[in-house]
Amino acid sequence: MGTSRCPLHGTPTYVTDVKSPVTVNGTFIPKLAAKARLKFDRHGKKYMILYPERGLELNEAAAAIAKKCDGTRAVDTIVEELLLEHVGGVRDTVKVDVLEFVTELSNRGLLTRG
Repeated sequence: MGTSRCPLHGTPTYVTDVKSPVTVNGTFIPKLAAKARLKFDRHGKKYMILYPERGLELNEAAAAIAKKCDGTRAVDTIVEELLLEHVGGVRDTVKVDVLEFVTELSNRGLLTRG
């Protein structure tokens, strides 16, 4: 097992310290992490995901997905609901968008498995 140095502090980091990426697929049930919350910014008229010392501004599509990441729906269910709400959407395109968004939030530590 090799070690490397933290670029900020110079302390050793070990391969075992790295979190394994979560596999996100159609059966994954996303839930916003405890440190994150979805909030509507009245001034900017956009949704944001707020987390310690940061915020992530969401476009309309991302906000629609984030609202459904409540730990009660699988990715496939979110896709189906979005297709019903936004008539004319292409299933494969919507599924790719949802998977990419959920994967990105998961990689940032903003989602957990519901």
